[in-house]
Amino acid sequence: MIEKTSIKKLMGANLSFMRTSAGMTATELAAATGCALSTISKAEHGITFGDDLLARLCNYFAVDPVKFFLPVEHGKVDGMSSYSVNVTDNSMVPRYQPGGIIYANPALPIKSGDYIFAVINGKQYIRRVYYFDSMTILTALHPEFSPISVTEKDTVTIHKITGYTED
Repeated sequence: MIEKTSIKKLMGANLSFMRTSAGMTATELAAATGCALSTISKAEHGITFGDDLLARLCNYFAVDPVKFFLPVEHGKVDGMSSYSVNVTDNSMVPRYQPGGIIYANPALPIKSGDYIFAVINGKQYIRRVYYFDSMTILTALHPEFSPISVTEKDTVTIHKITGYTED
């Protein structure tokens, strides 16, 4: 059975993805749609998502309302779909909480300082990436997690994080 809170969280995750993909802050989206910032924030966190807000967002993003109800796959950039990953540890607290969901897209360019999802030698990490000359360093926000230095011997995949929602 589908619960109302699950639907609101899914809608909020989709809204967050659309907003961040458009390169907007929540404040900018609120101003552009004539909504209060608190309304956008509550919607993205799955607390409330009313009909009026849905209509305003559909008009602003020029999308069908069904776009807010689609699970996990959040659109495409250069033909590559975004995907979701569960946050399983506290390495990136307070930005990403355990139990939350990040969205990553393999087609987007990554620059030093970006938040990323990485797979290094088969192990998954959610971190911030920094590039120094020929070095790549992944850092956590939580101090108990040491930086990871990526070497030429490592098998590495790194994708940019494009959105986040708390579960």
